[in-house]
Amino acid sequence: MTLFFVFAALLILGAGSFLLPPLLRRHAEPNDANIQAQASLALLRKQYADLEADHAAGRVSDAEFESVRTELQARVLEDTAIAAQPAAVTGPSRSALALVIIGLPAAALALYGWLGSPDGLDPAKIAARPQQRITPEQIEQMVAKLAARMENEPDNIEGWTMLGRSYSVMGRFDEAAKVYAKLLAKDPKNAKFLADYADVSAAAAGGSLLGEPEALITRALAIDPKLPKALALAGSAAFERKNYKRAAELWTQLLEQLPPDSEMHAVVQGNIEEARAAMGGGAPAMAAAGAPPARATAPAAVPTAAAAGQTWLAGRVELDPALKSSIPPDATLFIFVRAPGGGMPLAMQKHSVRDLPLDFSFAAPASAPADAVVVGARVSMRGTATPGPGDAEGFAPPAQAGSRDLRVRIDRVRPAS
Repeated sequence: MTLFFVFAALLILGAGSFLLPPLLRRHAEPNDANIQAQASLALLRKQYADLEADHAAGRVSDAEFESVRTELQARVLEDTAIAAQPAAVTGPSRSALALVIIGLPAAALALYGWLGSPDGLDPAKIAARPQQRITPEQIEQMVAKLAARMENEPDNIEGWTMLGRSYSVMGRFDEAAKVYAKLLAKDPKNAKFLADYADVSAAAAGGSLLGEPEALITRALAIDPKLPKALALAGSAAFERKNYKRAAELWTQLLEQLPPDSEMHAVVQGNIEEARAAMGGGAPAMAAAGAPPARATAPAAVPTAAAAGQTWLAGRVELDPALKSSIPPDATLFIFVRAPGGGMPLAMQKHSVRDLPLDFSFAAPASAPADAVVVGARVSMRGTATPGPGDAEGFAPPAQAGSRDLRVRIDRVRPAS
C-alpha cells in the first residue's frame, strides 16, 4: 500500500508538471469538472491496464474481466465527454492554481477511494456491487454522445478507437467495422487496426474469417508478424479452410507469447492439439482434463452418471431469446468447468447450438477440486475453443461438487479485445 501512495504521488507531481506551466501564462482555463475528468481518465487508464494484465495472466476470469471492463469503459466515456467541454481563455488564475495544487491530489485520492481502493481493485467485489453498475441504457447514451462528438473530430484517433471498441462491446459489429475503416484510412499501416477491423468484419458476417477479414489479417501480420490477435485470427482462418498444419503453426507462434499458467495458454494449446489431430485424419481432441474427445462434425457425447459412476456437476444450458436471431444453429458450443478465478478448464464438452436448450452432466475428473467451481458456456463463431470477439457466453454462479440443477444462460456477446 505504501508503494502505491509513492507511485500515486509521483503521478500527481507528473501531472502537475504539465498543468502548472500553462496556468502561469495566458491559457484556456478548464473548469473544475474538466480538471477532475482529466485526472479521472489518467487513473482509469492505469486501472484498465492493470485489469488487462491480470486477465492475460489468468488471475481474473473472463466473466469478471468483462464486468469490470464494461464499468471502466462507461466511466471513461463519461469523463471523456466532460473533458471535451470548451474552456474560456483567461489570464493566470490563483483559483486555478489552487485547484491544481490542492484539488488534483484530492480528486485523485477521492477517485482512488471509489475505484482504486483494495476492494475496488478486486474485480469480484466490484462485480458484486450491482448498485454501482452502469446500466445498458446509460452506456447507449454515452456511446451516442461520443459518436456525435467524433463526427466533429475526424482526426481524434483515440476517440474513434474508443468508439469502435464501444460498438464491439455492444455487439454493433457493422458500425464498429465502419469505424475501423475510417481509422485505417488515417493510418493504413496500423497492424492493430487491421486485426480489429478483421475481427469485427468477421463477426458482422456471421463469424467467417474467409474473404476480406483474412486479407486484413494477412496485411496485419506483414506489418507485425508477432501481433497476438492477428496470429490468433490467422490460425482460426486456416482452421476454417481445413489447413490444419498452418493453423497449428500460427497458434504455436501465439502460444510462445502467452503466460504458461494463463487460461488463454490452455485454450490455445487445446486448439493446437485439435488441429494436429485433424491433420492425422482423426477426431480433434479437447485439451482440457477430463473432457471427452470431440468429433469434427458432430457434438461430443455427454458423460453420464451411469458411464462414469459419479456425477460431478449437472444442469441445463439455454440461449437468451434476444441472441437467437444473431447466432447460426450450426455454430459450435463449448461447455466448460473451471475455477472461479479463471485458469485452465478442468473439463470441457463440445456441442452445437442447435442442441440448445441442452442438459449437461460432467463426471468428476481425477483432478476435481474440493472448492467451488464455475460452469460456463460459450458459442464459438469460429469453431475453436479460443474465446473470440462475437462469441456469445454465459456463466452459472459458483457451485460445489454434486450440484445437479445448475442453470447457464448464454446472454451476452464478447467484445473486441
